[in-house]
Formats: sequence, C-alpha cells, structure tokens
Amino acid sequence: MMLSIAHAKWDQPYLEAWGREWLSQDEDLSQDILLSALSAVLVNFPEFELMTYRQRLNFQAMASHHVRLLPMIDEHPAAQMVVCGLLRKAGRVDEGLVLAENFSPSWHAWMARALLLRQAGRVDEAAQAFANARAADPSDLSAYGQAAEMLVDCGRWSEAYQLCQQIISREPLHAASRSMLAWCRWQQAGCEPPEVPELIQQMVAQGDEYSRKLLLNLLPYWGRAAEPRDALANLLRKAMGRAEPPVEFKVELTDVEAPSNLVAARLALPGCQVQLRYLHVSTPDPREPVEACEFSLWRREGEILVPAFDPPDPAIQEKVEQLAAQPYNLRRWWAQASQLAAELGSDALSQLLASLTWPGRPPAALPDPLAWTTRSQTATTFVLAHLDDGWEGSLRRRVLYSLLLGPRDWTTESAIIALSLIGQNEPVLSWDIHQAFRKLDAAKAKDGFVCYEKVLIEGWQQLPCLHPTESAHLARRSSEVE
Repeated sequence: MMLSIAHAKWDQPYLEAWGREWLSQDEDLSQDILLSALSAVLVNFPEFELMTYRQRLNFQAMASHHVRLLPMIDEHPAAQMVVCGLLRKAGRVDEGLVLAENFSPSWHAWMARALLLRQAGRVDEAAQAFANARAADPSDLSAYGQAAEMLVDCGRWSEAYQLCQQIISREPLHAASRSMLAWCRWQQAGCEPPEVPELIQQMVAQGDEYSRKLLLNLLPYWGRAAEPRDALANLLRKAMGRAEPPVEFKVELTDVEAPSNLVAARLALPGCQVQLRYLHVSTPDPREPVEACEFSLWRREGEILVPAFDPPDPAIQEKVEQLAAQPYNLRRWWAQASQLAAELGSDALSQLLASLTWPGRPPAALPDPLAWTTRSQTATTFVLAHLDDGWEGSLRRRVLYSLLLGPRDWTTESAIIALSLIGQNEPVLSWDIHQAFRKLDAAKAKDGFVCYEKVLIEGWQQLPCLHPTESAHLARRSSEVE
C-alpha cells in the first residue's frame, strides 16, 4: 500500500514522512518488495548536495537498509543500480565506486558506475562509463540522455550536441533532447541571437521539465545571482567608477526605490553621505507594508527607510556570508542554508534579520557591493526559511511573510524565491503561498519601477497549485516585463 501511494502521488513527500519508520519496523519484507521500496526512495530524493538537512537525515537512515540488498547484488542487476544509487545520494560516493568495481560488465553496472563518477566530478571517466553502457544496450536512451545532460552542465556543447542527435534519430519527438540540441547550437553561436530559441519555449509550453530548467538558468536568482537594476543602483555604479569617489552624493529619484539601495551604498561609497529626494511617490506607497507584519526590517527616517536593527553578531554574519561567497547555485544554496539553520537554531533569528540590512564587506572574489548585497540577502533569507518546519504559526512562515509583505525591497525578492521553493518542495503549502503572492501583486505600485515584479511572476508560475489559465496569464505577463 505504501508503495502504491508513493507511486500514485510521486510529487508528495510520503516516503520522506513514513519510509524511515516503515523500513525500520518491517524487517521481514521480501527482497523483491524491499528492492521496490528502496528504488522508490532513491527516485523520490534529490542528489546529496541538494538535500535539505531534514531530507538528508531521513534519506541516510533509509539508505542504510541497502545492506539488506547485498545478498542479491550479484544475481539481480537492478539491485546493483539501487545499492550504488543509495550510496551516491547518501554522500558515500567512494564506497559506491569500490563496490561497483566488482560488478560484472553490464548496462546496469556501467550506469551505476557512470552516475557515481558524475557525482564525484570525474566527468571524462563518467563519459566513458556512459559510453560503455550504451555499448552494452544500444536500445536504452537513458545512457545517452544522462551523458548529454552532464556535458551540457560542463559546457561541452559539441559532445552533448552529438549525443542529442543520436537520441533524436531514434525518437524524433524526444522533448528534452530537442531542447538540449537547440540550447547547444545557441551556446555554440555565442547566444546569438539573444532571444532564447523558440523551440525550447515551445517545449516548456508542452510541459517538458528539462526545457523549463534551461530557461530558468537564464533568469536572475533561478540560474544566476541577481544584480540590482534600480536607477539608484545604476548611479552608484557610475559613482564607484570615478577616479575620486564622492564625499557627498545627492540624488533626486523619479520614484521611491528599494531601501536596500542605501544598504549597498554604504558598502559602495564608505564614508560618503548619501542624500535622497523622491520627486514622486507611487500609490500605494511602497515604503509602507502591504499589511501589518510581525517582523520589520525598516523604520522611517524622513523620506527614507533605514535599518530597524543594529548590526549583527559578526560570528553569525560570517557563517552566512561564507554561503553567500559560494558559486551561485540556487538549489545547492537552499540545501546548504538548511544545514546552517540547523546549526544556528531559532535563537539566531534577530541576528539573521539584522544581517539582511547590514551585509559585511564584499570578498575580493566578489567585489561588486550591489551584487554582494543581494547575494548576502538571498543566503540569509534561505537560512531564515529553514529555522523550523511546519507551516501555520511556524516561525519560517511568519518571517517570510513579513519580508514578502513589508516595504518593497530587494529582500522582497529573496522572500519570493524562498516561498516559491517551499511551495515546490511542499505542494500542500502552495495554495497559501499563492494567496500571499496575490496580496503582494495587488499592492504593486501603479506607476514607476517595481524591482520585484519579474521575480514574483517567475516564482509564482512555479507553484504546483496553479490552474492552467493562471499559468498562461502569468506567462503572458512575464513576456511583457523586462
């Protein structure tokens, strides 16, 4: 019954919730049922570096049952892939490789080894193992597809292109491979013309998940670190480029902009006095919260918003900024933030909130203070999103909705990303998040630049609760917003 439910509702975390206890209590499962159960566990969890803290605890406990499959590993090729897959996703890659070296050559054995090598970052060896799997069973396309995806991730466009051609020669309507082929051709041409190949957009419209991943790779936050585009941010960049940085910086802005611009200005022009004047205030006023919020990052000081918190504890700030300094990868950051949240605990709440408006100096490898500010805010928000679990009345919901529905800012964007990820990972929560996004959207300024609009539309589209007509409407809006 457990397996039937898990297969029928593959997008729900039933195995994550129940599998650990079930496998521990039922020691008398037949090997066939155990193999099916552990296969389902393997499929339902992401790779090791993408697992959150709680996912990792649950998976490692369930993966420990791989020892019960070892007696059948020599006679049952599928058990080889499952055991090696469990070890791979449990972070025990070296152990899996040692085991796989003793397998008799077969498609299953080569695929098990290839996936382990890919996870270890040994791309050339993985490519050869995938080639051996194709030679062992030329009719199975997964060895072609997995190798092509790996090569695309490494920017080896020509090799990936050739593999995609081989897949399409056998299965002309294979959506992911058609998109990958178009993507490789586009990358080889230097991403010219700048518009994303129309075929990939068509495959996304047809529901192909890999095609959607390719498009998301082009978007701020989803595929790359965000860089602020506000008018004040652009003026700060020009001021930073002067031979002599200004001592005083007076600016008149057409519209109210994100208060984090001044946070970045503190880093960009240290010691400089920045004076702002707004020529126009939109309706509704973006400096006011959408609704009463439990946690407020800002307080009003004349026309501007300034941080409501004192600077944070440097030790906590340093831990968060070690994450922010990592190469940007949304899903990896999300998983790593959960590990840090487990380490810091909810007692660090006020220090984390303070970190949002008091980022430290940018590291030498990431010298742009504007981009660094958004990186630091994104990393901090991701940690806040993992301070507890549950939802109604939870700390994470109260904090994220305070950021989402407070004064509109770059931190609004990081809250949108965090909430969209929660909605995707926990679909039962997506309707509540959908309603919160509606509130934010309804409070959009009627004129002027809205820093978070594109991020909101893209994050909103990814909630699993949307009706097709809502998805289509958001897709149209996305094409209209720069």
